[in-house]
Amino acid sequence: MFMRFAYMDIHKGQIVQEKINKYRNTSGVSLTQIAKKAGYKHAMPYRHFKDPYLPSHIILRYGKAIGYDFSEDIPDLQNENILEDPEEPYGSTKSLEDCMSERDMWKDKYIELLEKHNAMLNEHLERGKK
Repeated sequence: MFMRFAYMDIHKGQIVQEKINKYRNTSGVSLTQIAKKAGYKHAMPYRHFKDPYLPSHIILRYGKAIGYDFSEDIPDLQNENILEDPEEPYGSTKSLEDCMSERDMWKDKYIELLEKHNAMLNEHLERGKK
């Protein structure tokens, strides 16, 4: 409980702004380029910098864009890993055949679990009758 109060005075937007400005000064990359790399339009960083409670997912996107781990500065991000890319890129397209096979796999899994659930429910009901 004590640690929670110790971190309440952290202004997350300002921390992100400081680190981005430091990165800009050393790399020469513009704020517009960083925003674009993080997936935002050029004006959004200014709004984000003003937000003391900036959500983790936004901070992580900026961290990834500049290659910085904000968990060193923002303690509640310590369980997040910003620098790892997913094994399969987001939005990657699959063939119709792959999608249908994945659908069938999940359908079979659902049916299997449903049958187990019904068997356990029936067993419970039978015990209750005795």
